[in-house]
Amino acid sequence: LGCVSVVCSDKTGTLTTGDMTLRDMVHFKSATAMVTETDFKKTDPENVTSPGSKMLRGAVRNNATVVTDTGDYIGSPTEIALTKAGASAWGLEKVREVLDAPTLFEIPFDSSNKYMFVAEPFSDGGQLFSLKGAPERVIKFCSHAYVGEGGAVAPMTPELRGIVKTEAKKLMSSARRVLAIAERRVNLPDNFDWDGTSIGYAQEHFLSDMVLIGLFGIQDPPKEGVKEAVEDCQSAGIKVIMITGDHPDTGVAIAKEISILPATGDLPPFTVITDKDLADKVPAGDSFVDDGSPESRRLEEFWAQVVENTRVFARVTPIHKQLIVQALQKWGGKNADG
Repeated sequence: LGCVSVVCSDKTGTLTTGDMTLRDMVHFKSATAMVTETDFKKTDPENVTSPGSKMLRGAVRNNATVVTDTGDYIGSPTEIALTKAGASAWGLEKVREVLDAPTLFEIPFDSSNKYMFVAEPFSDGGQLFSLKGAPERVIKFCSHAYVGEGGAVAPMTPELRGIVKTEAKKLMSSARRVLAIAERRVNLPDNFDWDGTSIGYAQEHFLSDMVLIGLFGIQDPPKEGVKEAVEDCQSAGIKVIMITGDHPDTGVAIAKEISILPATGDLPPFTVITDKDLADKVPAGDSFVDDGSPESRRLEEFWAQVVENTRVFARVTPIHKQLIVQALQKWGGKNADG
């Protein structure tokens, strides 16, 4: 460790506990304002018009598993948090009913799409499409939003989008992991070929005209001792960098809690880098070369600044992680470990 100059760390489950808890459900109470629900026991999985009830049922509709004999949960930390919230509100039996309901088609979550899509039969006929994931990905598919408790919808105007963005930012500034959820009712023929449906076809034909239901705020607190460990590294001259798939506002909030970033004051340029910043900064062949070309010089100029200044990488993909380590090894001094 005496040669280490940089430590790169994932956020969830490394810097944080990974033991997530659903704390907030935010939805429109009118066409001009959103409301936050924190008492999930008021919801009802059979209620198809209440936004809070729709949200929690859609949250539980995931790929987590409840072990029958022990009541333990298997799945991603996010899915387990959503499922536990349903179990706390409705009991395990009702949650199992939702989890075990038939699925017609699914697009599983991945680090590229950052959303999960499920098509299932609807109780009154037809099909229900559900979409949940990163707010910026889900909202772009929404043409309307539910407003109020009666199932009324309103067009997703720039004003409504602005309200959603503001509420999401509030949650993220409180270090919440934020997901959005939307749905759409359709009436495809009974003989529709779900088995023959490709993900590409579904993305083109199923994801448009969704109706936003709301936002989830999920808490994942820092691990005990992490702040002190980060400060010890910094005292020893070791730079600590967070690399996360979460939204940059969530990453920054956690980074401030654990001393990766200063708790107050404006952040200088290049302190936080996102997937958008890296969109045109990936070299051909996913590896840096020194051929003296204008492109290699352009990339070196950008990545040298990143290596020097960046403390939080957000919304990154696996290839981004590979490039970050390559850049640190190439332009960052001694060694980059993570």
